[in-house]
Amino acid sequence: MYWLPKHLGMTVVGLASFLYLSGVGLPQLVLAQMWRPNREIENLPSRQKQAILRLSEKQQTNPRLSQSPQPPPRRPVVPPLNPNDNPQTSPGSVRDTCVVGQKPLTAVIPVKDRQTALTISAYPTFFVYVPETRAQEAEFILVDTIDDSVAYQTRVQLPKTAGVMSLSLPRRADVKGLQAQKNYRWTFALVCKAENGEENTDNFVNGNIQRVNRPDVEMRAREASVQEVPSIYAKEGFWHDLLASLAQLRRDSPNNADLADSWARLLSDVGLADVAGEPLVPSRVRPSIR
Repeated sequence: MYWLPKHLGMTVVGLASFLYLSGVGLPQLVLAQMWRPNREIENLPSRQKQAILRLSEKQQTNPRLSQSPQPPPRRPVVPPLNPNDNPQTSPGSVRDTCVVGQKPLTAVIPVKDRQTALTISAYPTFFVYVPETRAQEAEFILVDTIDDSVAYQTRVQLPKTAGVMSLSLPRRADVKGLQAQKNYRWTFALVCKAENGEENTDNFVNGNIQRVNRPDVEMRAREASVQEVPSIYAKEGFWHDLLASLAQLRRDSPNNADLADSWARLLSDVGLADVAGEPLVPSRVRPSIR
């Protein structure tokens, strides 16, 4: 039984065969195309790894990340480049002190350690589940994993209700898009404030992303109807583009139960059942820091 609605067009059968085969969910072929090992991070020299560990100490800051034209000075987000250094999200941990809801902050990417999600876009969209929280803002940072340089950094105003929010890399002259075949690591951190006004960004999630140069797929997506676009990206294994196109269909038809069910089943199939039924919520990006 196919879980995608019939109105997704001529390619729905093909998409369903890739995404929901015999009740199993995403087949290994699609997951293998959608994810690749992040070898650049795993093979970092020991000296660079030690430098990253030093950055994680509370007394240390990275001067490249601390530059901000907006007073007062604030603590920067220092994303871990070691894929094994993941944020703690267990109940009662220090990182969860500003989360009010029962569910943790969650990156909407397939649950698979040390892997890289693929995109066809130079300006992709990232999705994060934001629980009920005392934080009013979050900080997003995109880092080139080769030289640890900051490709993009900004603040995001959080929605008033819990849900899945999206953030796209802006198409602006001062923002360089993702380069093809290059690995990036992104971090989304809640900005929690203590009673003394000090900001804390210890509650974060992150993921790896790589852009693949496929002009043939780009052309097929441009020529297809909006209902057919998700199936094109799904067949080629482009997770970020699949999610963005399906989310746009949901926004255009918020009362469409079939689309909501398609979204929920897709997330459940990749290990995100806890947030599969959460609503899409809007976000507002502040002027970028970099």
